[in-house]
Amino acid sequence: MERTRRGILRSVSVLSALAVGASATASAADCSSAPAWDETVLYSSGDQVQHPDGDGIDVLWKAELDSRNAEPSRSSSYWNYVGDCSGDTNTAPTASFTTDVSTPEPGQDVSFDASGSGDSDGSIASYSWDFGDGSSATGQTATHSYSSTGDYDVILTVTDDDGASDTSTKTVSVTDGSTNQSPNASFTVTPADPGTGETVTVDAADSSDSDGTIASYEWDFGDGTTASGQTASHSYSSTGDYSISLTVTDDDGATDSNTTTVTVSDSGSGGQCEGVPAWDSAATYTGGDQVTHDGALWTAEWWTQGTEPAESENVWTLEGDCSGGNETPTASFTTDVSTPEPGQQVGFDASGSSDSDGSIASYSWDFGDGSSATGQTATHSYSSSGDYTVTLTVTDDAGATDSASTIVSVSEQATQITIDSSVDGWVGVTPSEIDGQTNPAIDLVSGEPYAFTWNNVDGVPHNLTIRNAAGDALLQTETVGEAGQSRTLEFTPTEEMVEYICSIHPQAMVGDLAIDGNQPPTATLSVDPTNPSPGQSVSFDASGSTDSDGTISSYEWTFGDGATGTGQSASHTYSDAGEYTVQVTVTDDGGAAAIASSTITVGDPNQGPTASFTTSPSSPDPGQSVSFDASGSSDSDGTISSYEWDFGDGTTATGETATHTYADGGSYEVTLTVTDDAGATDSTTSTLGIGGDVSASTTLSEFYSAYDEDFNHEYTEGGVSGLLKNELNPDASEFGADVDAISNNAGDGSMELGSLGDRGLELVKRFDADGVPRETTGRLMAWLTGLPTQTEPVPFNDGEGRDGGLTADAGPVSATNDPSVLVQDTWPRGEQFDDVYLQPQRVDWSSSVSDSQYTNTDNPIIDAVKDKVHPVTGETLGSGFTSNAPLEATAELHDDGWIFDMSMIFKNTTDVPVLIDGAIMWWVGPEKGAAGLDQFSYDNRERKNYSVGHPQRDVIEVSLPNAKKPGPFEGTDAPLSAYGIRVAHHDNPYQYRTLYPNQKFAMTYHNVTGPGQYDWPLQDLVDVMLDTCHVEFREEMSSIDTNTELVDAIDARNRYGN
Repeated sequence: MERTRRGILRSVSVLSALAVGASATASAADCSSAPAWDETVLYSSGDQVQHPDGDGIDVLWKAELDSRNAEPSRSSSYWNYVGDCSGDTNTAPTASFTTDVSTPEPGQDVSFDASGSGDSDGSIASYSWDFGDGSSATGQTATHSYSSTGDYDVILTVTDDDGASDTSTKTVSVTDGSTNQSPNASFTVTPADPGTGETVTVDAADSSDSDGTIASYEWDFGDGTTASGQTASHSYSSTGDYSISLTVTDDDGATDSNTTTVTVSDSGSGGQCEGVPAWDSAATYTGGDQVTHDGALWTAEWWTQGTEPAESENVWTLEGDCSGGNETPTASFTTDVSTPEPGQQVGFDASGSSDSDGSIASYSWDFGDGSSATGQTATHSYSSSGDYTVTLTVTDDAGATDSASTIVSVSEQATQITIDSSVDGWVGVTPSEIDGQTNPAIDLVSGEPYAFTWNNVDGVPHNLTIRNAAGDALLQTETVGEAGQSRTLEFTPTEEMVEYICSIHPQAMVGDLAIDGNQPPTATLSVDPTNPSPGQSVSFDASGSTDSDGTISSYEWTFGDGATGTGQSASHTYSDAGEYTVQVTVTDDGGAAAIASSTITVGDPNQGPTASFTTSPSSPDPGQSVSFDASGSSDSDGTISSYEWDFGDGTTATGETATHTYADGGSYEVTLTVTDDAGATDSTTSTLGIGGDVSASTTLSEFYSAYDEDFNHEYTEGGVSGLLKNELNPDASEFGADVDAISNNAGDGSMELGSLGDRGLELVKRFDADGVPRETTGRLMAWLTGLPTQTEPVPFNDGEGRDGGLTADAGPVSATNDPSVLVQDTWPRGEQFDDVYLQPQRVDWSSSVSDSQYTNTDNPIIDAVKDKVHPVTGETLGSGFTSNAPLEATAELHDDGWIFDMSMIFKNTTDVPVLIDGAIMWWVGPEKGAAGLDQFSYDNRERKNYSVGHPQRDVIEVSLPNAKKPGPFEGTDAPLSAYGIRVAHHDNPYQYRTLYPNQKFAMTYHNVTGPGQYDWPLQDLVDVMLDTCHVEFREEMSSIDTNTELVDAIDARNRYGN
């Protein structure tokens, strides 16, 4: 990988600093063999030169990195200061020591030996020890014990006869000895800097286990090659850095690992490549630099680092093969027996080895048991069973070498036992027929293989059975019925095999099996989870395995997909679904082994179930049995294994169906939890209302007069009282309400206002100022609000009983809804009444019983409703007033159509009567440019005088209720706006008491064609306040299931003008 020059220099600086910090003290340097630095020469890491430093003194420098034209200095990243060339040269000593116990217990003596320390140009004058616990000592050797457990850093400092010093540190771990101590992995690599094809030998003899022995050694050479054993050999075919890892396992299954990196260089030499260094991935090269790589000579075109020479790269130019360079040979061999028995001859043949540019001069064999041989072929036999690493090393005629290794597994041969006359004491008949005769005992060794052969010598049908102490047959041959026939039964005995039975029709002969020697272990394993998903980690545990007469020294796993592992426990992840057989092999300290296996199924991730249930009846009464049915629940990838019910009153049940009876009325949360066959769960909850608080039909019947005690009318049917009133005065231009709350449930249902024949909603009396009932041409409007689907207004006429009832589908209603009856009076304001009584006779709410939200008396089912007005306060209309008051209330236009309620109210704030003349009109339409949508307008075309006759009291209200614009509308949904409000004046204005010539009262408006102004003269100072302007959009069709919140933009900023 290429890196930037800045990144390289940063890395170089760090490396250089580390190198200097780690060097031992040197007072002077030997510069006799070092040439002077030359800026034209390419220097490689490790080269030494002489060059003056900043004070003019000749100094010995050592190259840290490859460089050309990089002048040595103390600040350079490319060079390290070694010492001054002047004066006597002293080389610092080297400190080194060993301990006889790496993990002692408290109070145990530990010996320290520094005899491995040395001084190349003198002698060591003193040894100083720091044991890390405050204690110290001097001398080449020392002894110390620790009083408590812990890790202690032991430091040795050696000083030579010229005063130079060096230190070495090791950690001593003091433990209480109650648990197994892990082994220590350590190894050496020879040679340290191999070339391609050169044999690399690794030796783990320095590894140790403080409280036991090392049972196994596993090697990984970093190029995909592995090996086992205390020593191993390998050769690398390509240059590069390779990490060699050693893992050791002790006799208690604990492990330790160690890793070192070796750099393999190109072995090619000779010809035009002579003296040219091999390419190094860490080195920096500039244009013109030459390297050897893969037997060829390359020249760098420009600066580079990390780019491997190749013909496809434009950084390097191939100059040609290294003429005269030797190619390493290739070692290869075969064996004629892959799994021999002890004592069996094995033939080894290296004729497959080759040398591409010469010949192989010698063959050297290492058989892994301390024996060796030479020659292209060899034979060898092993005296005992086990795994042996056989290594072949070939050397060509130019001295280059290569090695190849393989493992030969030597297995024990089954001991042949033939049950006929060959066994002493065997007589061929039952012992009971021969006085004093018994069948002979056969001595077996546990863990070793045997082959029992049963020969038929008498022609009587029989077989051979081996059984355990419980009498269970462990192994059995087929029946042998003819003379001369035989069957062989191969098995490895354990302590459970106690006897053999030679069955002869009609009787049998029984003999003892004596088990001697090491008893094999017992292997067990557990898997968690047993049904994982692809990519999910699975844990395996063999800690339940035992060995009755020793300890288990190793655990080896095969996971069924080609992967393996070691250790008492292991984990593995499967990438694909399927069935896999997991096997663990446990080996005890006597070499006996046992195997346990388990099959796991890796499947797709479990999909959780879906919980669903129904209730019957949906609105039960207290004491009534309620049935619950969860058959609608499902599991997409399995089955539901359990159903659990919580009825919300402390009672539970199980099963797909259940029944329950509630003792008291109220609202209950019923919860169903389902669990599928893989353990996943899902829950659903529904609110169930139990009746008892309110009946299905509750009557509002009692009403009264709050202002005319001489007329009190009562109508009693259900004992619930309420009053709706409308007083036509400035302070109450709306319907009021004072009724008791009616409880209602969230849920599916409908709300009904009965027809007038059922005295549902009725204007029962209207009175004039003298208390005389009056007939009018006005109407009352009522509709249901606070529901998912709002109803269309229904008109109710006077108290004579005309017009029908009001019904709406209210479901489903949630606990956040506020169902109510909205009532609005719409008769002309020219008629005056002292008191008007509206009797809401009955509200039928066909649903289940109440949510607590609706039991609050602040939220009655029938609300007092006034026009949705926007008051203008703190401003009055004066002489010359111009009101810029366009009303732009917008809503989404739906295909089903809209209903409009519009009104404008003027209120007299003076102490004299005033009259306003003219008609008020609204234009309603889409935004400009909306395709296929036309403007439409509504007005009261009758031009009349609107009187605000009572000072400080009366109002003028001009309204346009229940205007409809039916659908469908063409095109997509678009905003719908009331674009303008116009006051059309009369041609002959009325005269007022005080004249002010040339003054005008006017209102501006906006319509779809632009702003305009209508005005008329006023001859009096008129103080009139614009009280409210109102437009309300309502959805007409029940299929529209959302209420659009209106955004009313009313500009009522008043200003004076001409």
